Amino acid sequence: MHGSATLRRLPWWIACLLWTSLAPALFAQGAAGLAAPTALERETARAELGEKVLPLYREALKEGAAPALLVDALMELGRRREQADIGLIARHVSSLDPHVAGAAVDALKAYGRAGLKAVQALDTKVIDAQTRKQALELLLLDHVKNCCRRDQNVNPFHFAYDGRIDELYSIDQPVDDLLMKLLRDALPDIRADIDGTRYNYWGYQARNEQPFIDYGGLAVAALAKRKPDALEREFGDLARVEQSDSQWYGWGNQRSSVTLELACFFAQRGQTALVDKVINDIQSMLRWQQANWGAPYHVQIAVLQHVALGEHNAALERLNGAISTIGLDPDPNAAFAHYLRARILLTLGEEGEALHAIEEAMEAADQPPLLVLVDGAFDGLRNERRFRNVQRLCELRERVVPAASRPWHKGEPEPEPDPDEQDPDTDNQDD
Repeated sequence: MHGSATLRRLPWWIACLLWTSLAPALFAQGAAGLAAPTALERETARAELGEKVLPLYREALKEGAAPALLVDALMELGRRREQADIGLIARHVSSLDPHVAGAAVDALKAYGRAGLKAVQALDTKVIDAQTRKQALELLLLDHVKNCCRRDQNVNPFHFAYDGRIDELYSIDQPVDDLLMKLLRDALPDIRADIDGTRYNYWGYQARNEQPFIDYGGLAVAALAKRKPDALEREFGDLARVEQSDSQWYGWGNQRSSVTLELACFFAQRGQTALVDKVINDIQSMLRWQQANWGAPYHVQIAVLQHVALGEHNAALERLNGAISTIGLDPDPNAAFAHYLRARILLTLGEEGEALHAIEEAMEAADQPPLLVLVDGAFDGLRNERRFRNVQRLCELRERVVPAASRPWHKGEPEPEPDPDEQDPDTDNQDD
């Protein structure tokens, strides 16, 4: 650039004065392409600027710019997740432009718990109280979703263990009220799921967002542990169901994670009608399935028998039958069947057989159940040499799986962003 060479030949104080006067014009020239009306032009300008685009983006967020430029700036800073940018991003959650406000919220979501703290600490001059409340609710909802999805990945059959809900409460926010609200909003879905009609053609409605009932099992477990009386008081009528001779073909009698958690909760408080209905409905579905396809449903029934009803021997018998139908090919259902066998055997005091069962769980699938790293049910075995080998295998495997598929450990830092992962709800907006 000829201007830069000229500045180098001038005395330093004159060069400083000239640069100060030229800087706004140079910024305007660089930002012009970034504020172009089409996404292609903006992307071309961004590619030409390279790393020089970051100060331009930050200046645009600080001083204000066209909505398209602000959205691109927020998306880029959200991908980079530099702590110094949180304040710049957070101030735009109150933007009147929905695209800018949405991009700001998405960018804050990338920061995880740090994003929540940043919004909470914002001065009222930057963001009004109502907007702050809305932003916190959105970020809290995202936090709940991430926790529940991790639990589903690591703990697909919803085993109860100490520390299961710790990640939900790793933030300085009142999570319980939001969980209760989500459960209230999901009542129509829950009732349809209990009736077994939720996924019939006339009962299903397409949605843009995944319903809470499909990912909220961990949240229900948290309410059951922290606010059991309130949960029973508000939703106790769900436990009073009548048995039905349901004959829906195929997948009609599957049950969501929320329904399964509620069934266990009510059974543990002496109301077994719902869990009995769920077991009968899943059992009726199995008559339509080939034997080797029914393993995950037998495992789910065994979990309910073991956790909700205390029928440990019946659960073991069912698991042994399910394992015999799977065969020798690697199968995650076989891994969790052996895993549940190990937990039940420990409950019955059979430590030797439980140790053998957990070793079989490690060998039954390509991906061993990493839940063993945090499941307190196995604490009595952790000094055994064979179990330490199991734990080392899981620790090695834990290093290579995505963060969302690893069990959460207390004090765990925020995971690094995946540069290849794109938010499906975030698109470049053309003005």
